[in-house]
Amino acid sequence: MRRAKVRRRGQPLLLALLTLPSAACDEQVVAPPVGLPITAAERALARVVFDMEVSRHSPVGPLPVAGSGLELAPLLEQSGQRALYLQALRPMPAATLSARVAGWTDTSRIYLLCALLDHPHLEVRLAALGGLSSLRDVRAVPALVATAKHNAAVPVEPEAAAIAIDYRRRLARLLQLLTGVEPYQGPAPAAGPGRAQIFAFDFGELERWLEREVLLKERWPAR
Repeated sequence: MRRAKVRRRGQPLLLALLTLPSAACDEQVVAPPVGLPITAAERALARVVFDMEVSRHSPVGPLPVAGSGLELAPLLEQSGQRALYLQALRPMPAATLSARVAGWTDTSRIYLLCALLDHPHLEVRLAALGGLSSLRDVRAVPALVATAKHNAAVPVEPEAAAIAIDYRRRLARLLQLLTGVEPYQGPAPAAGPGRAQIFAFDFGELERWLEREVLLKERWPAR
């Protein structure tokens, strides 16, 4: 499938970023049903993310933000979302699919949204992150941590850097709400946009959360 290119004028992509939920991220976390069991497939995914190395290179390819790089087929099958995911991969305007993704507000769509963090169109990746920000479901944490590990470095090109920095900010705030792990903050690199603040992830604490709350537990935490 043809990948979307970073546009020179960039405005539509920046507007797409600005439409992601952000004010909602200041509210309390909405947890999945209390006592929801952690399945073998979910535990296996968390182990893969726990062992995953942090990328020290900016995203490879035409997109300024990287996906999770995870194989989510078992969880899509388990949640009955594989058919919808395959439909989302069919050729269609990215704006059309993004609008459809924005309407997926049911927690049953959690792994579908996680899988779409790797969609070949940037607008769809942004919409998927926006959907996860609205759901605020702790089951998304492994995919979000994997995505953070693939976005640890910022692109050099200014337009791409602006998109990547804002994406990381939203990703870091959502992870903080779901795990309580605070991100580091500092000035953007010289190639970044002006004096924007850049968010860095505390991967050590995020991995400890995965171990404590998923790998060593039988049920998802209540928050």
